[in-house]
Amino acid sequence: MLLLEEPELSLNTAIVVEIPSILGSVLRGKKQRGQILITTHSEALLSSLGIDGRGILLLEAGREGSHVRSVNAEEEGALRSGFSVAEVVLPRTRPAEASLMAMQF
Repeated sequence: MLLLEEPELSLNTAIVVEIPSILGSVLRGKKQRGQILITTHSEALLSSLGIDGRGILLLEAGREGSHVRSVNAEEEGALRSGFSVAEVVLPRTRPAEASLMAMQF
């Protein structure tokens, strides 16, 4: 198992968009099966054609703490219609009060 925490940090976008292909090559080259777990907020990474909704888990904050969920039926429909994971998932991860942060200063 390979765990990557925001692998896009400090990388040029041209390199970030290649990460899914690179990791796919690594997995195909192994004799044993493996898993890769990536945490990211990267639009460039999640816009890759090699990433689909089957392996996506969303962490959503709530009043009682965070919970994890898979892509729901509405999101899956949007992905089947041609939208990228970035277009479907990233807007749902935006904190509800994010715009209020600027008002604090």
